[in-house]
Amino acid sequence: MKFKSVEELLRFAINKEIASAQFYYDLAATTKNEIVKDVFLEMAAEEVNHKRQLELEVMKLGKVIVEEELDNSRQPDDFFLESDLDKTFGFAETLQLGIQKEQAAFGMYMDLYAITQDDEQRMVIMEMAEEEVRHKVILESQYNELLK
Repeated sequence: MKFKSVEELLRFAINKEIASAQFYYDLAATTKNEIVKDVFLEMAAEEVNHKRQLELEVMKLGKVIVEEELDNSRQPDDFFLESDLDKTFGFAETLQLGIQKEQAAFGMYMDLYAITQDDEQRMVIMEMAEEEVRHKVILESQYNELLK
């Protein structure tokens, strides 16, 4: 994927964070386990925070974020795991889906990092990638607890 500008790259990442937050809200709605529901709601809140951090980077470029300009649709692509959420998902399957999503998000940020030239923006993207790894570890920890 080729971006015409850093702004376009940042807007792409913002849209992915919006989709990720909705993904976790959807997962929280499908699980009956209150502990996992709380984990997914916390992850959704963190994705919203990532969106805000990326929006700040756009503002540093002297641009304005208008919500209507953002693509809030969740379309499948190479970076984001998209699945119809099966209402019969169990605890383990829900966690596995979240783990796969975090791995996909990490891959997206690493791809963005590779095509970004600006050092400051590369640092922001790397921070986002590290957050996705942290999310994956949290979910893996929950999954491993379940297997005990």
